Amino acid sequence: MTGSKRTPIALSVFLLIVLGYFGWVYTKMRTADHLVLIVLEVSDRLNSVERYLAKIELKRKIENGDFDSALVLHDLLAVSFPEESDPNPSALELADELLAGPIDINSCGRMGLTALHMSIVANDVSAVKFLLTRGADKSVTIQVGEDPAEKLDALGYVRYVDQHLPGKDRTDIADLLRNDT
Repeated sequence: MTGSKRTPIALSVFLLIVLGYFGWVYTKMRTADHLVLIVLEVSDRLNSVERYLAKIELKRKIENGDFDSALVLHDLLAVSFPEESDPNPSALELADELLAGPIDINSCGRMGLTALHMSIVANDVSAVKFLLTRGADKSVTIQVGEDPAEKLDALGYVRYVDQHLPGKDRTDIADLLRNDT
């Protein structure tokens, strides 16, 4: 008789612990920045529920304007194409999902740059190629300098970045932007 009374109590305690854990994970995600959510979502160390919660929270924060969507996309692509490593399929899948949903591939972020322009600065050929094949508009202009009339498209921005941040060869990126992709 005492065993039957303990079972509901033990089950209740177990459920409180499990729900408390997921509540803790969700609270951490609500206060996390976009990089933490990206890493959580593409991590192979989390279970599917935790990854799903991270993805939902990332989407919610993008839709609410809490996160700069152009910066999120750029940082997600940096995770997708790590240097000297194979592309991360989970990160690429998330990028495609966000592009189908809350992220406009050509939107300018708070810094005035699109994800394409940020990838040019980072000299990330794989990210530029990914963005162009997904419909990034290389003719979108951004303001550079103090003069509002001084605007550059993606190819002009390559030349601008080369002048101001020398030391990296952006020839491959310039070639991608010159060619139809």
